Amino acid sequence: MTNNIQSLVDKYYPEGTLAREKYIPHVQAVTDAVAKIIQHNPDLKVDRQLALNGAYLHDIGICMTNVESLGCYGTAPYIQHGVLGRDILIKEGFGQYAMICERHVGTGLSKDFADAHNFPEPHRDMKPETIEEILVCYADSFFSKSSDDLTKPEPLELIRSKIAKHGEEGMTTFDNWCKQFGTDYLY
Repeated sequence: MTNNIQSLVDKYYPEGTLAREKYIPHVQAVTDAVAKIIQHNPDLKVDRQLALNGAYLHDIGICMTNVESLGCYGTAPYIQHGVLGRDILIKEGFGQYAMICERHVGTGLSKDFADAHNFPEPHRDMKPETIEEILVCYADSFFSKSSDDLTKPEPLELIRSKIAKHGEEGMTTFDNWCKQFGTDYLY
């Protein structure tokens, strides 16, 4: 991670705030998991630095949402944090990470899912496409920001049950990633 990336995080998640206390351990755990996935899957054709930096920045937009338990007092609903993060990254000159941010929510959001659940705009496909986007999305699935230990991966069955609540498509995607990348080494 570069000093520029840390400076960006410091700007949006200042020292001494609850938001930073939640953000840093979570994104570091996701970044470490992405590194493990890459190491465990040496045949992947992945831009390692893009994936690791993208993992560290994937939740930058949460500060714009209204989630008191995360120390965030913005106006947007949490579901929009990927899109808001994309906007921040583009505005701040980190556009190469923007789509990782936008496409990491859940197992990716389809336009049809957003329409069916009356999500706020924009309604477009926001499913991970590149290997870097997929790795961040997959790694993020293992870590909850509401967990007592933000650095410990949640049990696989708990992750699966959370994803299953949102439909078959997400479950199929997650199960395919588990088969493709493995899980045991993440624990």
